[in-house]
Amino acid sequence: MLRIFTCLIVFMSFGISGLSQSLEVSFNYSVTYQIPSSMKNTVDTLEIKMDRKGHYLYTESNSLGLNFATSVFSNPGLDLSSASCSLLLDTQRMIVYFNFELENNAMFFKMDLDKILPNVNDAPSEDMNLISEKLLDKVSIGSTNYEAYLIYPESEPENPLTVAIDSKRPVDNVSTIGEFFKLMLRKSNSEGDFNLDIPDGLIVSIKNDDEILLEAIQIKDVTTKINIQHSFNITE
Repeated sequence: MLRIFTCLIVFMSFGISGLSQSLEVSFNYSVTYQIPSSMKNTVDTLEIKMDRKGHYLYTESNSLGLNFATSVFSNPGLDLSSASCSLLLDTQRMIVYFNFELENNAMFFKMDLDKILPNVNDAPSEDMNLISEKLLDKVSIGSTNYEAYLIYPESEPENPLTVAIDSKRPVDNVSTIGEFFKLMLRKSNSEGDFNLDIPDGLIVSIKNDDEILLEAIQIKDVTTKINIQHSFNITE
């Protein structure tokens, strides 16, 4: 019981009452990635919805909902098989909206990552510049060829990532990941700045040498909308 009360207090402190008005988000794309794990010898899948501006990322996860329910509810007789959760990341303000449901139980909270992530002192003071270099050869996924780029820190060009992009589906990638890197620099007390050179487009694969880190197995154009006010209301 104390465990549950503690969780509820924590959720409230994360700003449940901070939503004085509803937030409505519209998405343009839904992409399902497969993510191989060489250590576990498994391949996980993750569906992400996003908008063209790169301001919001959304996903639903039954496995995360189950893990969350296991950590919160201590009743061994409770059936957790229907546990699910939804997460929305505001990439501009670095705020996560979290919605959990288990039968008649529901929890909602939002977290300001800039407020809750700890500071560390292990970052270099120089700027972090990510460079992109377009490749002549394209990356094939299924029957489709995509433009490919080498992405690497300016200071470490010897270990690039190969990123394939669907340029026909515009996404502002600088907007999507830029604030995350800036947040990491702030939290590591770096005096440097972050600069990213990467073209617009839906990222469909990322490789490190010949190892696939993620690859799109399904891409859909969607008109999904989410309205958030202490819960998630979704319309397709």
